[in-house]
Amino acid sequence: MCPAKEIDIKFKNTFLLFALLLVACSSPAPTQEGITEGEDVESLPATSVPEEVAGEQEIEPTAEQPLPEPTPFAGSSGWLGFVAYVNGNSDIYMMKDDGSALTRLTESPATDMNITFSPNGKEIAFISDRDGNFEIYLMNVDGSAKRNISNNPADDFIYSWSPDGERIAFISDRDDNYEVYTMRVDGTDILRLTNDANLSNSCATGWSPDGKKIAWTYFDGNDDEIVIMNSDGSEKMPLTNNDANDACPTWSPQGDKIAFESARDGKSEVYVMNVDGSGQTRLTESPISSITPSWSPDGHYIIFNSERDGANEIYFMGADGSNPVRLSNNDIPESWVRWHPASP
Repeated sequence: MCPAKEIDIKFKNTFLLFALLLVACSSPAPTQEGITEGEDVESLPATSVPEEVAGEQEIEPTAEQPLPEPTPFAGSSGWLGFVAYVNGNSDIYMMKDDGSALTRLTESPATDMNITFSPNGKEIAFISDRDGNFEIYLMNVDGSAKRNISNNPADDFIYSWSPDGERIAFISDRDDNYEVYTMRVDGTDILRLTNDANLSNSCATGWSPDGKKIAWTYFDGNDDEIVIMNSDGSEKMPLTNNDANDACPTWSPQGDKIAFESARDGKSEVYVMNVDGSGQTRLTESPISSITPSWSPDGHYIIFNSERDGANEIYFMGADGSNPVRLSNNDIPESWVRWHPASP
């Protein structure tokens, strides 16, 4: 087992490299004038949870790549959340799921990244180093009421909301090595679930829809592999085992599949497998990697990021990999896209 200090250095270097690949590997984005936090409020569709989103500016499609027609994603409010790299900094944005109405929710010289929506769609959890180290924050879906909920001198990374909205799973080195923890959404009742000292920072922990399981990424000494366990930390079971990185596990809404990214074919692509690890199937085929998959609320589609057209943009496809469609087209490097759920 590696010493804690060595793990800490490896973890932080890997995390920063991974973040850079997600949001900054494309060419520098042009300045987006007028996208500022808390300005030009426009009402959202009646089906969405929030009544307004601050700072909206629409980015027109180019003639070479028209935006697709709006698509009826059942269970979605019609909006997506994601991280974008603008003016040399990563911030959190939303846009409509037809690719229009780009909206900025954070504006900070710090790094804001890796978002997830609460199950009721009213709040966003994200990671930021705005207080000096990486912590977990919450804000309302319109970008207001930002607050630090982890409040620890250690780094806290990458998380998943429990299906009942009561707890958040995350990774922290607060006990000298990176482990999986859960806490209430107000930052109390912190529980440590693992004692492996060999966790990977790659992408999120993923909570199953029934709340009984958590999937996470484990470094086996050579590469990242995906493991599931009970939500109390018991009965760990590896799902992948090969000579390439497997990461970013995300459960289907029905709880019968896990989408993930894997570099087993030479570059990262989106795969899907059964929850017991069987039936591992590649869904994407692109000249450059496709990463960070996430399911639509009805489980019929998977959304992901790819540079297949030259820039890191947002795409969706059928859950079987069929009919990939590009949603964003604004020359802003984007990552970590998530569907905003409709009101229950």
